[in-house]
Amino acid sequence: MLPTIIAEGFQGGFTPNGWTQFNQDNGGQWALATNAGASSTQSALFDNYNIDSQSTYDDLRTHLNTTGIQNPILTFDVAYARWGGIYSDTLEVLVSTDCGQTFTSLYLKGGNTLATSPNNQNFFVPNASEWRTDTISLAGYENIPLLMCSFRNIRHWGNCIY
Repeated sequence: MLPTIIAEGFQGGFTPNGWTQFNQDNGGQWALATNAGASSTQSALFDNYNIDSQSTYDDLRTHLNTTGIQNPILTFDVAYARWGGIYSDTLEVLVSTDCGQTFTSLYLKGGNTLATSPNNQNFFVPNASEWRTDTISLAGYENIPLLMCSFRNIRHWGNCIY
């Protein structure tokens, strides 16, 4: 049975136990950042600064168990700086109740809406003040023992998403 509460600081190996990746174009993928974290020294990173895959996407997925939880929520820390101009990326959080056959989008932020820092034409590494905590309601997904949660990077050669 899956845990009902997951706290992942990415301090162990990458990809953490119980997490998987889906790589749409077999190009870049989520990786471990050992130099930046909101509440730890590490985090998940997608390097959109060096990778331009023409708006393809890559998912970092895990499963949640919402059995017995009323009004479940998903809370996560994010850091992002746009490169500038037309170069901007998007983070989407989706859920699936059928093992990834179909997904429902619950969070979609890109560009200035996603940004936690001013535009940066260098490889973005956030400092402690450049993180934001976002919360998503999982209302309507109560009592689901196998809820897939997917953090989707939609890349357009902007900058790093953590």
